[in-house]
Amino acid sequence: SRLGISAFRAYKRPDLNALYWSGDPTASGNPDLRSEDGWGGELFVGLSSGTSVRTSHSAYVTWYRNAVSWTANSGVWTPENMGEALFVGTDHSARFTPADGLTLEICYSFLRTWVLTGDFGFSDGKQIPYQPEHRVSLALKGARNGWTWRVAPRYEGARYVSVMNVATLPGFFVLDAGLAKRIGKGLEVSIEVKNALSESYATVEGYPMPGASVSLGAVYTYR
Repeated sequence: SRLGISAFRAYKRPDLNALYWSGDPTASGNPDLRSEDGWGGELFVGLSSGTSVRTSHSAYVTWYRNAVSWTANSGVWTPENMGEALFVGTDHSARFTPADGLTLEICYSFLRTWVLTGDFGFSDGKQIPYQPEHRVSLALKGARNGWTWRVAPRYEGARYVSVMNVATLPGFFVLDAGLAKRIGKGLEVSIEVKNALSESYATVEGYPMPGASVSLGAVYTYR
């Protein structure tokens, strides 16, 4: 097992796109952006039971000032400083190896945010846009006789689309999968399926994500 604690101080200048972007009628830069800065700390612990079970857990707090967030006004996306914001979250992951060549990974993340811009305080409970509270993912992987496969479902909770926390984008469930075969000493062919159930969802308002897609690949490694 292992236990640790860390702290950090961050400072980030806005990138050039955020400051000066003007090449798209749907987005515009903001030359008046201020640099982001903040601090935070994390406590983490890792546990293991032989080689078949491994888990890790962490809890963190992050405070930001002038966090940059892109918001849409009259159809035009513009970056704006959020004033102050607080992030409090936990991350948990577990890895199981129940049999030779078979692995199950489970991850869960919780995040609570508070917008502290202007007159907003903790009692107002305003959250940072596009930051879901809950994320869950699984990955079941197997390997045998040159074949490898993967099934990876994930869920992300609802998210607000503005600082006022009126409208939300609903949570969604997405299933990805993949299959690969090693041929000879250096060739591997694969097939990947993204959003296999063709879930209709969006992570940003007005920009729906693609439905089901299939891609084929081949990789040759010279040895």
